[in-house]
Amino acid sequence: LLIGDGVQLSSGHRHWSHLFSMFPTTLLNPATSALGIQSLDHFASENGASQYIPKIQNGFPRVALSIMSSMVPGRTEAAYRNLSNWLQYAASYNHNQGGGSWSVNLGPSTMYQEARGAPCNESPLGAAFAFQSWLLSCWDFRAPENRTDDVIRVFPAVPPSWENASFGDMLAEGGYVVSGNYVNNKTEWVQLAAPNATDQDPWKITLHTDMAGPLVAQPSTVPVTYTGHGDGGQYTYTVVLRSAESVLLGPAGYTPPTDLPQGQPVPWPRINGALVEHFWGKHTRAYLPPPPPPSPPKPNPVYPTCDSEPSVGVYNCTPHMCAYDGPKPESGSCGGDICHPSSSLNSSVARRQQETLCSPLDAKNATAEAAARCDAHKGCHSFALCKDFKNKCGASNDQICAKYFEAGKEAYNPDACWMIWTKP
Repeated sequence: LLIGDGVQLSSGHRHWSHLFSMFPTTLLNPATSALGIQSLDHFASENGASQYIPKIQNGFPRVALSIMSSMVPGRTEAAYRNLSNWLQYAASYNHNQGGGSWSVNLGPSTMYQEARGAPCNESPLGAAFAFQSWLLSCWDFRAPENRTDDVIRVFPAVPPSWENASFGDMLAEGGYVVSGNYVNNKTEWVQLAAPNATDQDPWKITLHTDMAGPLVAQPSTVPVTYTGHGDGGQYTYTVVLRSAESVLLGPAGYTPPTDLPQGQPVPWPRINGALVEHFWGKHTRAYLPPPPPPSPPKPNPVYPTCDSEPSVGVYNCTPHMCAYDGPKPESGSCGGDICHPSSSLNSSVARRQQETLCSPLDAKNATAEAAARCDAHKGCHSFALCKDFKNKCGASNDQICAKYFEAGKEAYNPDACWMIWTKP
């Protein structure tokens, strides 16, 4: 699938607008379309993910890959790993801290950030939708004019590692209320309710489920007809509900329980004997150990002074100086020096002169050697040394690198580790 006329997806991107025909519009079914599955795999690979083990940190394409993978039989593991790996990696470095730097974006509350702190809510909301779509979905890949009933898919893409699952009173497209129970990797029962159906306007459902027929229906007066296998690999049945009916369905040989509260949500399991949930309907974390205390603050850095070498030749020392190209100094860095020009040097002579000037210095005699080099280089007005810079320029253990500046490039910066020697 193309982005536009003659425009292919040739690099990774978090948005999948060229795949909207599969999700969310469901006009193209990746389970039956070679073009759809090829486009899905291409989108995954361009975003740094293989079919089953994604490696991208961004959450939004993970959500899309998970949802569309769940539409394809045999790809429930891909749907699961796209989200589980993202949740694991995005939160692995900020446990109990609520967010941090790039790729450390997911806090314990599932609040999510990107771009070094920008709130980003579509990824966790999309992830919640993806989780729900593994349990209940209403994908209908028929053309809109051919849709004469409603499609409900129950437990269509439960990950193999989820042996048991349940949900209660989830709403399905068309106004249905659906509950279900999944035990030992297979559906135990499904309950469908149509609160607004009437005898004059019955509601017709195409149910996709892994339950083999003939299905046991309670009440048995609700018509349930086997129609074959659907595009998702599940069995399909037609169910007709009238007059605000609800029906409990089980596989062949199923004995319906007498105490199942029809039309009610499945309760959360109790933890240590207590029903622990908050008003969102989710478990709170009150039963978990308290988070560790925050790390102690880092000590203030100790910057060098000019006491040991206040001057060398005609150069006078000033600590905490920084060179820069912009309107104000950059905190903690010295850039824009002669050794790091803003554009490449065209002259081979100029390049050789720069190489001579910028090569590492003997650490024991760095100040005097840097002064001599600055004297010999046309346009050099000052030089700077920082002991923390020695490993960033290819210097050996007994060497150090310097920065050299043209006149007017120096600026005071109290956060810089540099000492700078400047001509009068």
